[in-house]
Amino acid sequence: MAASKSLNVNVEMAAAAFDAFNCVKSPIFVLKVDDNQRPIYAAFNAFACDIAGFAIEDVIGKTAEEIYGGRFGSLAYARHVQTIFGGRPVSYELTLPLRGQERTVRTHLEPVFDDDGDVVFLVGTSADISSEQTLRETRIDAETQMREIENFVKLAAHDLRAPMRQITMLLDMLREGFEDHNDGKIEIIKMLDDVSANAKTLITDLLAHAQATDLEASVSTFSLRELCTIVLVKLDPTATHDVQVENVRITADETALQIVLRNLIDNAFRHSGDALKKLSISASPDGGNAIEFSVRDYGTGFQGDAGALLQEGKVRKGVGFGLLGVRRLINAPGGTITARSPEAGPGALVKFSLPGKIEAADSI
Repeated sequence: MAASKSLNVNVEMAAAAFDAFNCVKSPIFVLKVDDNQRPIYAAFNAFACDIAGFAIEDVIGKTAEEIYGGRFGSLAYARHVQTIFGGRPVSYELTLPLRGQERTVRTHLEPVFDDDGDVVFLVGTSADISSEQTLRETRIDAETQMREIENFVKLAAHDLRAPMRQITMLLDMLREGFEDHNDGKIEIIKMLDDVSANAKTLITDLLAHAQATDLEASVSTFSLRELCTIVLVKLDPTATHDVQVENVRITADETALQIVLRNLIDNAFRHSGDALKKLSISASPDGGNAIEFSVRDYGTGFQGDAGALLQEGKVRKGVGFGLLGVRRLINAPGGTITARSPEAGPGALVKFSLPGKIEAADSI
Protein backbone atom coordinates (compact mmCIF):
# COMPACT_ATOMS: atom_id res chain seq x y z
CA MET A 1 0.00 0.00 0.00
CA ALA A 2 2.90 2.33 0.68
CA ALA A 3 3.70 4.74 -2.20
CA SER A 4 7.29 5.07 -3.38
CA LYS A 5 7.53 8.70 -2.29
CA SER A 6 6.07 8.12 1.16
CA LEU A 7 8.14 7.68 4.26
CA ASN A 8 8.01 4.69 6.59
CA VAL A 9 8.75 6.21 9.97
CA ASN A 10 8.12 5.42 13.58
CA VAL A 11 5.03 7.20 14.98
CA GLU A 12 6.91 8.39 18.07
CA MET A 13 9.70 9.86 15.91
CA ALA A 14 7.14 11.78 13.85
CA ALA A 15 5.48 13.17 16.97
CA ALA A 16 8.83 14.36 18.30
CA ALA A 17 9.47 16.26 15.06
CA PHE A 18 6.28 18.35 15.23
CA ASP A 19 7.87 21.17 17.19
CA ALA A 20 10.54 21.65 14.52
CA PHE A 21 7.86 22.73 12.01
CA ASN A 22 7.54 26.07 13.79
CA CYS A 23 10.96 27.04 12.47
CA VAL A 24 9.77 26.80 8.85
CA LYS A 25 8.49 30.02 7.24
CA SER A 26 5.87 28.24 5.19
CA PRO A 27 2.49 26.75 6.20
CA ILE A 28 2.97 23.13 7.39
CA PHE A 29 0.45 20.92 9.15
CA VAL A 30 0.19 17.28 10.24
CA LEU A 31 -3.00 15.26 10.31
CA LYS A 32 -3.23 12.19 12.54
CA VAL A 33 -5.52 9.30 11.61
CA ASP A 34 -7.57 8.55 14.74
CA ASP A 35 -9.21 5.26 15.73
CA ASN A 36 -12.26 6.09 13.59
CA GLN A 37 -10.09 6.74 10.52
CA ARG A 38 -10.77 10.46 10.80
CA PRO A 39 -7.92 12.85 9.88
CA ILE A 40 -7.54 15.27 12.79
CA TYR A 41 -4.93 18.01 13.12
CA ALA A 42 -1.96 16.94 15.24
CA ALA A 43 0.30 19.87 14.32
CA PHE A 44 -0.16 23.29 12.74
CA ASN A 45 3.00 25.36 12.61
CA ALA A 46 3.24 28.98 13.70
CA PHE A 47 3.41 30.31 10.14
CA ALA A 48 0.21 28.45 9.22
CA CYS A 49 -1.55 29.84 12.30
CA ASP A 50 -0.52 33.36 11.34
CA ILE A 51 -1.70 32.98 7.73
CA ALA A 52 -5.03 31.40 8.71
CA GLY A 53 -5.65 33.60 11.74
CA PHE A 54 -6.06 30.61 14.05
CA ALA A 55 -4.82 29.96 17.56
CA ILE A 56 -3.17 26.55 17.90
CA GLU A 57 -5.80 25.41 20.41
CA ASP A 58 -8.53 26.09 17.84
CA VAL A 59 -6.96 23.57 15.46
CA ILE A 60 -5.38 20.62 17.33
CA GLY A 61 -7.65 17.59 17.63
CA LYS A 62 -10.19 18.85 15.11
CA THR A 63 -11.00 17.94 11.52
CA ALA A 64 -11.06 20.36 8.59
CA GLU A 65 -14.86 20.23 8.65
CA GLU A 66 -14.90 21.39 12.26
CA ILE A 67 -12.35 24.18 11.66
CA TYR A 68 -13.52 25.71 8.41
CA GLY A 69 -17.16 24.60 8.31
CA GLY A 70 -19.51 24.66 5.32
CA ARG A 71 -18.44 23.65 1.84
CA PHE A 72 -14.86 24.80 2.48
CA GLY A 73 -14.37 22.32 5.32
CA SER A 74 -16.19 19.50 3.53
CA LEU A 75 -13.99 19.78 0.45
CA ALA A 76 -10.77 19.90 2.49
CA TYR A 77 -11.87 16.95 4.65
CA ALA A 78 -12.73 14.92 1.52
CA ARG A 79 -9.20 15.50 0.19
CA HIS A 80 -7.70 14.34 3.49
CA VAL A 81 -9.77 11.15 3.49
CA GLN A 82 -8.89 10.54 -0.17
CA THR A 83 -5.18 10.59 0.67
CA ILE A 84 -5.62 8.19 3.60
CA PHE A 85 -7.50 5.56 1.64
CA GLY A 86 -5.61 6.11 -1.60
CA GLY A 87 -2.23 5.77 0.08
CA ARG A 88 -0.65 8.15 -2.40
CA PRO A 89 0.49 11.80 -2.32
CA VAL A 90 -2.20 14.25 -3.42
CA SER A 91 -1.98 17.88 -4.59
CA TYR A 92 -5.07 20.07 -4.90
CA GLU A 93 -6.34 23.64 -4.90
CA LEU A 94 -9.13 24.88 -2.64
CA THR A 95 -10.70 28.18 -1.69
CA LEU A 96 -10.62 28.61 2.09
CA PRO A 97 -11.77 31.39 4.45
CA LEU A 98 -8.55 32.81 5.91
CA ARG A 99 -8.69 35.88 8.14
CA GLY A 100 -12.16 36.71 6.89
CA GLN A 101 -11.23 36.50 3.20
CA GLU A 102 -11.64 33.73 0.67
CA ARG A 103 -8.15 32.73 -0.48
CA THR A 104 -7.12 30.13 -3.06
CA VAL A 105 -4.64 27.68 -1.51
CA ARG A 106 -2.58 24.98 -3.20
CA THR A 107 -1.90 22.05 -0.83
CA HIS A 108 0.27 18.95 -1.10
CA LEU A 109 -0.40 15.98 1.20
CA GLU A 110 2.15 13.25 1.82
CA PRO A 111 1.01 10.05 3.62
CA VAL A 112 3.25 8.60 6.35
CA PHE A 113 3.03 4.86 7.05
CA ASP A 114 3.70 2.71 10.09
CA ASP A 115 5.53 -0.61 9.95
CA ASP A 116 2.30 -2.40 9.02
CA GLY A 117 1.80 -0.23 5.95
CA ASP A 118 -1.13 1.72 7.36
CA VAL A 119 -1.38 5.49 6.96
CA VAL A 120 -0.96 7.08 10.39
CA PHE A 121 -0.15 10.70 9.48
CA LEU A 122 -0.58 13.12 6.62
CA VAL A 123 2.07 15.81 6.29
CA GLY A 124 0.75 18.84 4.41
CA THR A 125 2.32 21.97 2.95
CA SER A 126 0.30 24.88 1.57
CA ALA A 127 0.84 28.03 -0.46
CA ASP A 128 -1.47 30.98 -1.02
CA ILE A 129 -1.91 31.28 -4.79
CA SER A 130 -4.75 33.81 -4.81
CA SER A 131 -2.76 36.32 -6.89
CA GLU A 132 -1.78 33.57 -9.32
CA GLN A 133 -5.41 32.48 -9.58
CA THR A 134 -6.55 36.05 -10.24
CA LEU A 135 -3.99 36.45 -13.02
CA ARG A 136 -5.02 33.12 -14.51
CA GLU A 137 -8.71 34.09 -14.51
CA THR A 138 -7.89 37.50 -16.01
CA ARG A 139 -5.86 35.87 -18.78
CA ILE A 140 -8.61 33.35 -19.56
CA ASP A 141 -11.21 36.14 -19.61
CA ALA A 142 -9.06 38.24 -21.95
CA GLU A 143 -8.44 35.27 -24.25
CA THR A 144 -12.16 34.50 -24.33
CA GLN A 145 -13.03 38.07 -25.23
CA MET A 146 -10.32 38.15 -27.90
CA ARG A 147 -11.66 34.92 -29.37
CA GLU A 148 -15.17 36.38 -29.51
CA ILE A 149 -13.86 39.50 -31.27
CA GLU A 150 -11.92 37.41 -33.78
CA ASN A 151 -14.96 35.23 -34.48
CA PHE A 152 -17.04 38.36 -35.07
CA VAL A 153 -14.39 39.77 -37.43
CA LYS A 154 -14.25 36.49 -39.33
CA LEU A 155 -18.04 36.36 -39.79
CA ALA A 156 -18.16 40.02 -40.79
CA ALA A 157 -15.37 39.55 -43.33
CA HIS A 158 -17.15 36.56 -44.88
CA ASP A 159 -20.41 38.52 -45.11
CA LEU A 160 -18.70 41.52 -46.72
CA ARG A 161 -17.05 39.52 -49.48
CA ALA A 162 -20.26 38.96 -51.46
CA PRO A 163 -21.40 42.61 -51.70
CA MET A 164 -17.86 43.73 -52.62
CA ARG A 165 -17.82 41.22 -55.50
CA GLN A 166 -21.19 42.58 -56.61
CA ILE A 167 -19.85 46.13 -56.59
CA THR A 168 -16.96 45.02 -58.82
CA MET A 169 -19.42 43.38 -61.22
CA LEU A 170 -21.55 46.53 -61.36
CA LEU A 171 -18.48 48.63 -62.12
CA ASP A 172 -17.53 46.27 -64.94
CA MET A 173 -21.06 46.66 -66.33
CA LEU A 174 -20.77 50.45 -66.18
CA ARG A 175 -17.48 50.38 -68.10
CA GLU A 176 -18.88 48.24 -70.91
CA GLY A 177 -19.83 50.51 -73.79
CA PHE A 178 -19.41 53.64 -71.66
CA GLU A 179 -18.70 56.70 -73.80
CA ASP A 180 -16.24 59.16 -72.34
CA HIS A 181 -17.46 62.75 -72.58
CA ASN A 182 -14.52 64.15 -70.60
CA ASP A 183 -16.89 65.04 -67.77
CA GLY A 184 -15.04 63.10 -65.07
CA LYS A 185 -17.31 60.05 -64.93
CA ILE A 186 -14.55 57.66 -66.06
CA GLU A 187 -12.35 58.93 -63.22
CA ILE A 188 -15.18 58.40 -60.73
CA ILE A 189 -15.65 54.82 -61.92
CA LYS A 190 -11.90 54.23 -61.56
CA MET A 191 -11.97 55.69 -58.03
CA LEU A 192 -14.84 53.38 -57.10
CA ASP A 193 -12.90 50.45 -58.56
CA ASP A 194 -9.85 51.35 -56.46
CA VAL A 195 -11.94 51.63 -53.30
CA SER A 196 -13.51 48.25 -54.03
CA ALA A 197 -10.09 46.65 -54.63
CA ASN A 198 -8.71 48.06 -51.37
CA ALA A 199 -11.77 46.86 -49.47
CA LYS A 200 -11.41 43.34 -50.90
CA THR A 201 -7.73 43.33 -49.92
CA LEU A 202 -8.60 44.32 -46.36
CA ILE A 203 -11.26 41.60 -46.16
CA THR A 204 -8.77 39.02 -47.44
CA ASP A 205 -6.25 40.15 -44.82
CA LEU A 206 -8.87 39.91 -42.07
CA LEU A 207 -9.69 36.34 -43.05
CA ALA A 208 -5.99 35.46 -43.21
CA HIS A 209 -5.54 36.83 -39.69
CA ALA A 210 -8.53 34.83 -38.41
CA GLN A 211 -7.22 31.69 -40.10
CA ALA A 212 -3.81 32.18 -38.49
CA THR A 213 -5.22 32.51 -34.98
CA ASP A 214 -7.49 29.46 -35.35
CA LEU A 215 -4.84 27.14 -36.75
CA GLU A 216 -3.91 23.85 -35.06
CA ALA A 217 -0.42 22.46 -35.59
CA SER A 218 -0.09 19.63 -38.13
CA VAL A 219 3.51 18.44 -38.61
CA SER A 220 4.53 16.57 -41.78
CA THR A 221 7.50 16.15 -44.15
CA PHE A 222 7.29 17.99 -47.46
CA SER A 223 9.23 19.86 -50.16
CA LEU A 224 9.66 23.59 -49.65
CA ARG A 225 9.76 24.14 -53.42
CA GLU A 226 6.52 22.20 -53.97
CA LEU A 227 4.81 24.11 -51.16
CA CYS A 228 5.81 27.43 -52.74
CA THR A 229 4.59 26.19 -56.13
CA ILE A 230 1.13 25.65 -54.62
CA VAL A 231 1.18 29.18 -53.22
CA LEU A 232 2.37 30.70 -56.51
CA VAL A 233 -0.37 28.97 -58.52
CA LYS A 234 -2.83 31.22 -56.67
CA LEU A 235 -0.74 34.40 -56.44
CA ASP A 236 1.03 34.28 -59.81
CA PRO A 237 -0.92 31.96 -62.13
CA THR A 238 0.77 33.32 -65.30
CA ALA A 239 4.29 32.92 -63.83
CA THR A 240 5.20 36.54 -64.60
CA HIS A 241 7.50 36.82 -61.58
CA ASP A 242 10.96 35.40 -61.02
CA VAL A 243 10.72 33.30 -57.84
CA GLN A 244 13.66 31.13 -56.80
CA VAL A 245 13.02 28.55 -54.04
CA GLU A 246 15.67 26.36 -52.42
CA ASN A 247 15.04 22.67 -53.11
CA VAL A 248 14.96 21.12 -49.63
CA ARG A 249 12.69 18.73 -47.77
CA ILE A 250 11.65 19.79 -44.31
CA THR A 251 9.60 18.47 -41.42
CA ALA A 252 7.41 21.23 -39.96
CA ASP A 253 3.87 22.54 -39.70
CA GLU A 254 3.02 22.65 -43.41
CA THR A 255 -0.24 24.58 -43.08
CA ALA A 256 1.26 27.28 -40.87
CA LEU A 257 4.25 27.70 -43.18
CA GLN A 258 1.98 27.94 -46.22
CA ILE A 259 -0.06 30.74 -44.61
CA VAL A 260 3.08 32.64 -43.62
CA LEU A 261 4.70 32.35 -47.07
CA ARG A 262 1.46 33.17 -48.88
CA ASN A 263 1.08 36.44 -46.96
CA LEU A 264 4.75 37.42 -47.29
CA ILE A 265 4.88 36.64 -51.02
CA ASP A 266 1.59 38.42 -51.66
CA ASN A 267 2.84 41.45 -49.71
CA ALA A 268 6.04 41.48 -51.79
CA PHE A 269 4.11 41.28 -55.08
CA ARG A 270 1.73 44.07 -54.11
CA HIS A 271 4.37 46.51 -52.86
CA SER A 272 7.35 45.97 -55.15
CA GLY A 273 6.48 48.51 -57.82
CA ASP A 274 5.74 47.92 -61.49
CA ALA A 275 9.04 46.26 -62.36
CA LEU A 276 9.33 42.49 -62.73
CA LYS A 277 9.23 41.05 -59.21
CA LYS A 278 12.15 38.90 -58.20
CA LEU A 279 11.93 36.80 -55.06
CA SER A 280 14.16 34.24 -53.35
CA ILE A 281 13.14 31.84 -50.58
CA SER A 282 15.52 29.64 -48.60
CA ALA A 283 15.71 27.57 -45.42
CA SER A 284 18.53 26.69 -43.02
CA PRO A 285 18.84 25.02 -39.58
CA ASP A 286 18.28 27.37 -36.66
CA GLY A 287 19.45 25.50 -33.58
CA GLY A 288 18.44 21.94 -32.82
CA ASN A 289 14.67 22.09 -33.24
CA ALA A 290 13.91 25.01 -35.54
CA ILE A 291 14.29 26.16 -39.16
CA GLU A 292 15.10 29.71 -40.24
CA PHE A 293 13.38 30.80 -43.44
CA SER A 294 14.45 33.79 -45.54
CA VAL A 295 12.21 35.66 -47.97
CA ARG A 296 14.08 38.28 -50.02
CA ASP A 297 12.45 40.51 -52.64
CA TYR A 298 14.07 43.06 -54.94
CA GLY A 299 11.28 45.62 -55.10
CA THR A 300 10.80 48.96 -53.38
CA GLY A 301 11.08 47.57 -49.86
CA PHE A 302 8.61 47.85 -47.00
CA GLN A 303 5.83 50.34 -47.41
CA GLY A 304 4.62 52.34 -44.42
CA ASP A 305 4.75 50.46 -41.11
CA ALA A 306 4.71 46.88 -42.45
CA GLY A 307 8.22 46.12 -41.16
CA ALA A 308 7.44 47.51 -37.71
CA LEU A 309 4.26 45.45 -37.58
CA LEU A 310 6.11 42.20 -38.30
CA GLN A 311 8.71 42.82 -35.60
CA GLU A 312 6.75 44.74 -32.94
CA GLY A 313 3.18 43.58 -33.52
CA LYS A 314 1.84 47.15 -33.44
CA VAL A 315 -1.30 47.62 -35.52
CA ARG A 316 -1.19 50.89 -37.44
CA LYS A 317 -3.39 52.49 -40.05
CA GLY A 318 -2.75 51.23 -43.56
CA VAL A 319 -1.07 47.96 -42.53
CA GLY A 320 -2.85 44.71 -43.41
CA PHE A 321 -4.23 42.34 -40.80
CA GLY A 322 -2.62 39.50 -42.77
CA LEU A 323 0.84 40.53 -41.55
CA LEU A 324 -0.43 40.69 -37.97
CA GLY A 325 -1.71 37.12 -38.35
CA VAL A 326 1.71 36.10 -39.73
CA ARG A 327 3.48 37.47 -36.68
CA ARG A 328 1.10 35.78 -34.25
CA LEU A 329 1.30 32.51 -36.16
CA ILE A 330 5.10 32.54 -35.91
CA ASN A 331 5.27 33.67 -32.28
CA ALA A 332 2.68 31.14 -31.03
CA PRO A 333 5.01 28.07 -31.21
CA GLY A 334 8.01 30.11 -30.01
CA GLY A 335 9.31 31.31 -33.39
CA THR A 336 10.79 34.72 -34.15
CA ILE A 337 10.57 37.12 -37.09
CA THR A 338 12.68 40.06 -38.27
CA ALA A 339 12.09 42.42 -41.18
CA ARG A 340 14.69 44.81 -42.58
CA SER A 341 16.30 46.17 -45.71
CA PRO A 342 19.04 43.97 -47.22
CA GLU A 343 22.66 44.96 -46.63
CA ALA A 344 23.10 45.46 -50.37
CA GLY A 345 20.63 46.12 -53.15
CA PRO A 346 16.95 47.08 -53.18
CA GLY A 347 13.98 45.31 -51.66
CA ALA A 348 13.20 43.77 -48.30
CA LEU A 349 14.45 40.80 -46.30
CA VAL A 350 12.20 38.86 -43.91
CA LYS A 351 13.64 36.11 -41.74
CA PHE A 352 11.49 33.93 -39.50
CA SER A 353 11.85 30.68 -37.59
CA LEU A 354 9.41 27.85 -36.94
CA PRO A 355 9.81 24.54 -35.10
CA GLY A 356 11.05 21.80 -37.42
CA LYS A 357 14.09 20.29 -39.07
CA ILE A 358 15.69 20.02 -42.48
CA GLU A 359 15.87 16.41 -43.64
CA ALA A 360 19.12 14.68 -44.66
CA ALA A 361 20.44 15.35 -48.16
CA ASP A 362 19.69 11.79 -49.36
CA SER A 363 15.96 12.32 -48.68
CA ILE A 364 15.73 15.36 -50.93
